[in-house]
Amino acid sequence: MSQAAGIVSINVVYPLKGCEDKALAILREVVDRARSKHSGLVRTRVYKSLDGRTLATHAEWKSKSQFDAALRDDEFVRRFNQLRELSIWESHVYEMTDDLHANVPGTDQT
Repeated sequence: MSQAAGIVSINVVYPLKGCEDKALAILREVVDRARSKHSGLVRTRVYKSLDGRTLATHAEWKSKSQFDAALRDDEFVRRFNQLRELSIWESHVYEMTDDLHANVPGTDQT
């Protein structure tokens, strides 16, 4: 997690069979909306499992209040809610408690 981030939102999406690509496209739309409209978003990473059965997002926000502002954005919420027809998902908001790095010789530990 970057030093600037205050909280992290993690979503795990379980698309219905055959809906994986559409669910991924929706997640990308949601991220694009957040990036273009909400300055509190530091970074978002979107993941697709190697078996293709789950998707995940990891979004870093500068503050909880800036994250909450995104949740009040009707268009952001509308796009995210499109996933209801294609998947089930869980979403949680976290604060970082530890920033641990692997101890690998010759790598930057910052």
